[in-house]
Amino acid sequence: MSFESKKLSIVRIYEVLRKHSDENHPLKYADIQDYLLNDFGIDLERKAIARNINMLIEADYDIKKDGNGVYLLNNFDESELRMLVDCVFCCRHIPDNYTRDLIEKLMNLGSEHFKKNVKIGNIRLIKEWDNTNNKDLFDNIEKADRAIVEKKVINFKYNKFGTDGNLKQANYHYLSPYVVVLHNQRYYIMGYESYKEQITFFRLDRITDMIVKEPGTTHKIYKEIFDIPDYERGINFKELSTGRPYFYNDKLENIVFKLKNNDNAIDQVVDWFGTGARFSNTNDDWLTVTIKASPKAMKYWALQYVDIVKIVEPTILKEDIEKSLKAGLDNYANKIDKEHTLNNNSQSDLSLNDFTLDDL
Repeated sequence: MSFESKKLSIVRIYEVLRKHSDENHPLKYADIQDYLLNDFGIDLERKAIARNINMLIEADYDIKKDGNGVYLLNNFDESELRMLVDCVFCCRHIPDNYTRDLIEKLMNLGSEHFKKNVKIGNIRLIKEWDNTNNKDLFDNIEKADRAIVEKKVINFKYNKFGTDGNLKQANYHYLSPYVVVLHNQRYYIMGYESYKEQITFFRLDRITDMIVKEPGTTHKIYKEIFDIPDYERGINFKELSTGRPYFYNDKLENIVFKLKNNDNAIDQVVDWFGTGARFSNTNDDWLTVTIKASPKAMKYWALQYVDIVKIVEPTILKEDIEKSLKAGLDNYANKIDKEHTLNNNSQSDLSLNDFTLDDL
């Protein structure tokens, strides 16, 4: 090892503290002395180490001294860093190679002790399958932010997935963007689409070739959100989060449904729709719930919880769900499925024909 100049000692002392110390692992001057010699080839007396540490403290570095030794205060404690690491791992909208880089940067914010204690390999195995492979994602977020601030129209391709799991180029869109929203672990951009003349939500991980249009380069004019019906006062973010469990762009309406009267069912409703859900007509079996939400979204939400939810109003939504349930039963009760069931499950006398919509 080549010996470094002692002029670098104050910098190296800080690096030693950052890498090897925290509130639970303070270092003695002798420990710092060993790290300086072994890692950087700097042979420094303990008095010189103490002087350099005092200079760092005078320069407002977050270094603390107590009877146990010296340590660097981190902006994040270990539990906070672990939470951030887990959040990155669980975010399906982040491409895997970016996940790796972000995790490494977060890990480097902690000491070596933090890195040893955090076991992350198993989480990676769980989540890798559903990461986006769209390399434009972070660039899309940056461009969208700029367009929102500068009130400029964006133009992009909105793509769909093929059977191979890759994006296939679809249609061009022009959008006056208003906000980027993280919803259900995916980034969406909300804006006014000039072609459909309505508010629309697009997933940023499905967007490619985004361009922020400069004035004079497009005939599309940026439309202020305050000029759009129902948005004269801007975006109601509480309504946005609770009224659209899935980001459909239809108008919010009052939805009334029956809910099984049990703690688990009530918990699901409050978890999805917050305290805006109104409960009434309580009896031992059912509750009546009223919310304001997107009918299109409520259709799929109600189908998801078909065993505990029955839509009452609006009637058109109830009828639409009944059609979907009947179509689903038909799919499961077709001739091929019956033959397969008879051939492979001859011990069971149970048939889908034994069920009716009332049983659901």
